[in-house]
Amino acid sequence: MLILKAEVYFDNPTDNQEGLPNDLSTKNIIRPSLNFGNDVLFSGTILADENIESIIRGQYYTVTIEMPSIGNEELECIRVYLRVGSPFKIQSASKKIGKGKILDYLYG
Repeated sequence: MLILKAEVYFDNPTDNQEGLPNDLSTKNIIRPSLNFGNDVLFSGTILADENIESIIRGQYYTVTIEMPSIGNEELECIRVYLRVGSPFKIQSASKKIGKGKILDYLYG
């Protein structure tokens, strides 16, 4: 499993036409696709590092992203994108709903 420490930002519809219509409750599972580049998409569960009720659109948050679908073979496909400071897009299907930046990562 790949675990990312990341800074994320979810778009408002005013940021781009595809932004989220609502804030995200941390009581629900937040599992979008992460686009590391070249349209390489993997899903990950976003967990807020703070004890908060909601992730508010238009604000930056430090989060942990658990990616249990990343095994050795998948890791080789995205290893080139796994760099501290590397950006990624947050998507729901092909719709861009936010962005992020890798702060740290661990594979184990």
